[in-house]
Amino acid sequence: MEPAETEMTPATFLALPDFLQREMLYYLDLNSILNVCAVSRKLRELCDSEFFWERKTRLDFPDVLDLEFKPTWKEEYRFLWIDTATKERRIAEILDLPSDERYNLLLELEYFDLEGLCDFAKGKIPECSDREFRRHWLLNEIAKERTKYEAWIETELSKAE
Repeated sequence: MEPAETEMTPATFLALPDFLQREMLYYLDLNSILNVCAVSRKLRELCDSEFFWERKTRLDFPDVLDLEFKPTWKEEYRFLWIDTATKERRIAEILDLPSDERYNLLLELEYFDLEGLCDFAKGKIPECSDREFRRHWLLNEIAKERTKYEAWIETELSKAE
């Protein structure tokens, strides 16, 4: 005979010790946490602590070692969450483009923007791992720098005359 499954109801959840409630809350996404905290004063108190948001940030964004962008852990988490969602939308928009448009758009990105996007996309954008695209991108960057350098030389020569 199989053991009966115990359904977790709001009342049984609230009867759990705080540390267990907190541990379970860490595994919810941001919208779920905000919804849960909106319906229970006790849970809102758990979710409002700096300790909670520091741990949640470190669990969801393991590369974050300290506050980098905002003064509190809750604000830091929200900033990182929005930044991640924005990058995910940007990747989806890029992938929706016809391949020639996507190629040209990626060619125009600055080095750190391209590297950051490719690192975040983790293989979703085919051009990121395409050696020929990288070669074309580098040649394009060299051409842009050469044009800037030639313009600077012309300006300096005209000042000297």
